[in-house]
Amino acid sequence: MAFIIPDTNFSDEPLNGTVNDESGNGNNGTISGETNFASGLVGQAFEFDGETRIVVNDSPSLNPTNAITLSAWFNANNWNGNPRILCNGQSIDLNDEFGSLGFSLNVGAFYDASISTVLPSTGVWHHVAATYDGALETLYIDGTNMVSQVTNGPITYPGPSLFNIGAKVTQPTDCCPTSYFDGMIEMYVFIIDLCRP
Repeated sequence: MAFIIPDTNFSDEPLNGTVNDESGNGNNGTISGETNFASGLVGQAFEFDGETRIVVNDSPSLNPTNAITLSAWFNANNWNGNPRILCNGQSIDLNDEFGSLGFSLNVGAFYDASISTVLPSTGVWHHVAATYDGALETLYIDGTNMVSQVTNGPITYPGPSLFNIGAKVTQPTDCCPTSYFDGMIEMYVFIIDLCRP
């Protein structure tokens, strides 16, 4: 299990430091760009301006193979530019993909297991959970099962990757992040090596 939580000692000033992982796995993130805290749905949220991301270096605890749950609260200002909520290299992706909210996994080939549903409305808080148990891939929005698909096989990782919140970078050597998220993501972002709807 791994989850990322910002250091609550941060002030309301623009943030440009680290984001602490309180799971004990040491997956601390680095803020690339400038972000602020904002009032979230439950507590504090990161405010992304469309040019900011949080980056976590490659780690075995962020690369589950048999089952996974991704979960986050978010409030998008817009869905311009196919923004990423969460992205782990070329293996795991939770994003707007050309007008749909998508959950994609690499189970043998590049994002060969993908499901999608209607984009949630902007300017409103939503909860997203994406799960895979080794046999079924499911995407939940606000607690409702929006779409499921039979998918078989382990999640594969072609090479070292960066786990990103709020943008896409496929490999550590990539110089130019893309698909930035514009809006707020609640301070609790989970990546779990179990399937939990």
